[in-house]
Amino acid sequence: MREMRPASAWRRDAKGNVAVMMALILLPVMCVIGLALDTSRLESAKMHAQDSLDAAVLAAAVSENAHKAKKAFDASLIAKNIDPNTASLSFETAGNYYVARGQLDDKIDTGMTAILGVEQMTYDVDAAARAPLMITDVALSATNAYGLFNKVVEFKVRRPDGTEEVVIRIDYVMTDPYGDNGRGTGTTTLSPSSAVKIGKYTELWAEMTVDDILQGKTVVYSTRNADQAHHLFVNGEPLPQGKLPDVFDFVHCNTSAPHAWEDSPSGFNEQDIFFTASFVCTEPDKNKVMLTN
Repeated sequence: MREMRPASAWRRDAKGNVAVMMALILLPVMCVIGLALDTSRLESAKMHAQDSLDAAVLAAAVSENAHKAKKAFDASLIAKNIDPNTASLSFETAGNYYVARGQLDDKIDTGMTAILGVEQMTYDVDAAARAPLMITDVALSATNAYGLFNKVVEFKVRRPDGTEEVVIRIDYVMTDPYGDNGRGTGTTTLSPSSAVKIGKYTELWAEMTVDDILQGKTVVYSTRNADQAHHLFVNGEPLPQGKLPDVFDFVHCNTSAPHAWEDSPSGFNEQDIFFTASFVCTEPDKNKVMLTN
């Protein structure tokens, strides 16, 4: 015959079972909550790291060399409470730009997720920025000149105060309309005759002014005009027609390139003013630095 258990014993057993069941239910719930909290912390840390790295590569891109770029990069990270040792930087000159690329790898210590044996969560971010080079010097060398009309070739700049200024120019004066089998020949004068410092500017462009005595008017061709820029040839090729060129479409940094202007509205078989343009670019344009990644 089975012995009857007191009701109090049944109640104790029931309470024990409920406690075990609650523990079994709460453990995964706590793990899920902990994982959610730690994931949120991870995303917050990653966003902060990304913003900090973006600022750091922007600072590096406007530096003048790799050493200065690294100092600017580290200083920017420190200002954002980021350990520079968690990040790496590459700095290079790519064409007419300074390019800075950064990568950051770090981790956070977990909270409740440690219950699952995950004590740390890692993340990584990357960023890249570039700054166009500022043109500091220009030199021209006239090679050949033809035509029946007097012409002036100029490189101009707009200064920060809005004024426009001629930096360097070539004047062509026709002296023999029958020269070169009727093509017309003349003399050229370069002013100034040597390399010139450009100084601070916000815009640089090229122009050719033609004194059309037959029609009694002056015609100006400019790289500031999308419908005229193709009258300028660089390395034997005209600039794209109908497109406003970027300055680096006709400026090649730290090298020399043959240029030529053509004033004919059609044909473009023979250019008129031939010259070599040499540009020196050493400083980054801090006003035009931008993120590229």
